[in-house]
Amino acid sequence: MTLTQDRGLQAERTALAWSRTGLAIATSGVLVLLRNVDTFNGGHDATRIILVAAVAVLAAVVCGFGVSRRRQLARGHYFAMRCLPAVGLAVIAEGVLVLMYLM
Repeated sequence: MTLTQDRGLQAERTALAWSRTGLAIATSGVLVLLRNVDTFNGGHDATRIILVAAVAVLAAVVCGFGVSRRRQLARGHYFAMRCLPAVGLAVIAEGVLVLMYLM
């Protein structure tokens, strides 16, 4: 008797988590952009602009990985992504930078 491996919905939930993470990163960028919006209109804060640009790029990358993961799952490829540790560290670093900026 052979047992077929039941993968359940774990992989699909993981793919959706990429989208949620991308949305959370984009939201943190909006919070940085909206912080002290009255002072931002008068002068350009280079730190804020650089941080928002970096957050936007990271959000796009994470969403791109989510789309890539969904395509892999649709083809039946359930192997793990090799870049996951690097993306995880980038997300953690972004969160720390945004929190430090907002304090």
